[in-house]
Amino acid sequence: MEGRILYIFDNAPHTSAHGLEMLEASMVGASMELGVDVLFIGDGVFQLKSHQKTTDSRIKSATKAFPALVDFGVETFYVHSPSLIARGLDTAELIVESKLLESDELAAVIQKSEKVVTL
Repeated sequence: MEGRILYIFDNAPHTSAHGLEMLEASMVGASMELGVDVLFIGDGVFQLKSHQKTTDSRIKSATKAFPALVDFGVETFYVHSPSLIARGLDTAELIVESKLLESDELAAVIQKSEKVVTL
């Protein structure tokens, strides 16, 4: 998997524009036919939660756009399992099919990526 770029989402949606900016960056990378994977960790797992309401937020919701990453060529959606559990979520609530990672697997995923992008 040499030459891959890993985008790490670690911010909750609707609290800042980081999620939307990372989504756009990963779409650009994938559209340029770069090998792109995404990782959701910490509060970033909320980015993939279905049925979010954003009526009180000034930050545009990016959640509905995440499934489109597959069409852009993003191959793997990694989700940190302990982060999901700590926030009371399970895979049935996620809007995309994801590969769950345990904490001891994170380093290997990061190390196999040529570049890692986070905000």
